[in-house]
Amino acid sequence: MTDITKFKNVSLSKKTYSDVGVLSKEIFDVPLSLSKTIEYLVEKEIKKVKPNGQGRQSKKRSRKRR
Repeated sequence: MTDITKFKNVSLSKKTYSDVGVLSKEIFDVPLSLSKTIEYLVEKEIKKVKPNGQGRQSKKRSRKRR
């Protein structure tokens, strides 16, 4: 059984599912699983968004006292 503390599920359209399969065969010398292909692509893109491990961080709203 999947360890729910480490993994989450997502739903993909059939076209996207198929496209990920194509990418897994084209990007790598050896085809990867769809989940590993998605993981690789997300890590690659997140480096663009957070180049030094930094990124947008949510700001906590301070509560005003009345």
